[in-house]
Amino acid sequence: MFCPECGCFLPEGTKTCKECGHRIKSAERGMVVEEQPLEGRCRKSISPRARSMIIENALFLAAVALVLCSLLVTWLGDEVTGADILMDSSIASSDNSLFAYTPIIVTICMILSLVMFFLGRRPYLLVTGAVALFCMVIFAVNGHYSGPGVILSVIGCLIITMIGLRHIEVA
Repeated sequence: MFCPECGCFLPEGTKTCKECGHRIKSAERGMVVEEQPLEGRCRKSISPRARSMIIENALFLAAVALVLCSLLVTWLGDEVTGADILMDSSIASSDNSLFAYTPIIVTICMILSLVMFFLGRRPYLLVTGAVALFCMVIFAVNGHYSGPGVILSVIGCLIITMIGLRHIEVA
């Protein structure tokens, strides 16, 4: 099967052209070109839309990796990492329950973000990123911030939220 937009070869069942980014709707799949279009329609270079998708994919994966790796960096002053809080909630449970659950909420949101991303449900990244970002901001505002892990997590969540915002279609 070939892309009706640029003529690139596509594996059977593909929903998006890897070259031009043309989204092949289910109604179009029955009418998809089975023979490669004439040479004049074939794309010779990566389109700006495809380049944008490649950059967005790399940025998203880097943001998720940043947030998950931030769990291994110091979150609190006494060399307490996000993973330490995740494993032993007694470190944080004395004063605020949200504080104790922030690392687990952020981790779950990142896993859900990965699932939504790979299922093509990119607008839902707005929800998962915003929930994680909200938890991180509450964590920092309540005076619990003292390590770079919190900053890394906030930056990663902000990037994921922005990618989700980019895919919201306004009527």
